Amino acid sequence: MGFFTRYAAGIALVFQLIIFRSFTPFNYGYDFFLTMSLFYCLVFPVGYFFSIDKKLFNPVLNLGFNYRRVIQIHLAMAYCFSGIAKGLDSGWWNGNSVWKALASADNNYHTFPSEIFIIIGIGTILLEFFYPFLVIQKLTRRYTVFAIILMHMGIAITMDLYAFSAMMIAWNIAAYGRFSTKK
Repeated sequence: MGFFTRYAAGIALVFQLIIFRSFTPFNYGYDFFLTMSLFYCLVFPVGYFFSIDKKLFNPVLNLGFNYRRVIQIHLAMAYCFSGIAKGLDSGWWNGNSVWKALASADNNYHTFPSEIFIIIGIGTILLEFFYPFLVIQKLTRRYTVFAIILMHMGIAITMDLYAFSAMMIAWNIAAYGRFSTKK
């Protein structure tokens, strides 16, 4: 609803860090991105759009700073380094990492031909590694973001990682979606 947005984000960030630091063996990418999302909500003017704060306080938006660019750079670095890490793991090249992830999700995907897992693994490496180089180009940006969103939808459906996938899709839409800061 956007009522005292930054204060709420700050309080949520403190609680998230307390919880996040208390259960480190159970953390994965979602927890890191949730913490970063709350931090960005704290420092960015998120209460400016579609919020009660906008109606009550009419805050002034600093258009001299490109907040979306920060998220774009963050995503580019995260995906590129994730692609590098996956590329250094032979399990992604031979399909074992994909097979293990899908087989552990209590479904029947592990019965698929191994070539499917190899294609998915190599495709994931290439998409993540080349993400920064593809989104910077206007010609390939739309296709790259669409492919990343499809990848995260696949992760959500096949591995039941709905919260992580939704967050990554939201980050990509926030970074590259078509919305304007003008009235």
